[in-house]
Amino acid sequence: MVQVKTKSLKVEIAALPKRIQKEWAYVCQYYSSKTDVQVFEDFKNCWGEFRGQEVEEFLSVSDTVYTQWRVWMSKNYRSTDFKNEWNKFKLFWELDTEKSKVMFKEMELLSENMLCEWVSCVQRDYHLKSKVQLWDEFKEIWEIDIDNYNEDKYKEMSDYVNEIECDSENYFKDYPRNFFEFRENANYHSFDSYSLLEKFEICEYWEEYRENGDNEESEYEDD
Repeated sequence: MVQVKTKSLKVEIAALPKRIQKEWAYVCQYYSSKTDVQVFEDFKNCWGEFRGQEVEEFLSVSDTVYTQWRVWMSKNYRSTDFKNEWNKFKLFWELDTEKSKVMFKEMELLSENMLCEWVSCVQRDYHLKSKVQLWDEFKEIWEIDIDNYNEDKYKEMSDYVNEIECDSENYFKDYPRNFFEFRENANYHSFDSYSLLEKFEICEYWEEYRENGDNEESEYEDD
């Protein structure tokens, strides 16, 4: 972790735009054998002395776009060329298109929970060429009406998952005896790390499994 101790450097950092200060704070989270001045010089070189068209674009985008930039950089944190990384990010999100601008404007409606679902969706289906297409599919899955926005579908899915998890304390005689054992047996480890949509699908698999098991048991008893 980099600690800024040089007074003149503290003054220089404080004069930077707030968003670039945030970027610097992320750099400071990583270990470096260099001095604070040396690390900042590397950072400044990476950002082209904080000048240029790309930097101006970066500072002017919405907070919603910036949120996606942070997700992007969490996977590319070793990059030493901001200009190159920004242009790849723009291409990935098609930022120069009108449809993309509309998409990010609509995304401003999302709560933090729904934004996490969206990030998960992008990471899972990043191979799709058009992020606008992916956004349209996301809205359909979550029944998002931009003109009358609500997150009823999210609450519905969340309640369903919570109900299944609570019922997992009930044991059945056959293995897997409960929802927890089913998850472990099916390699659904670290359940809490899954998106809500993925949790919902796993819960549906569990109910199908139990229903099929109950049907087989009922047929056996009839015979």
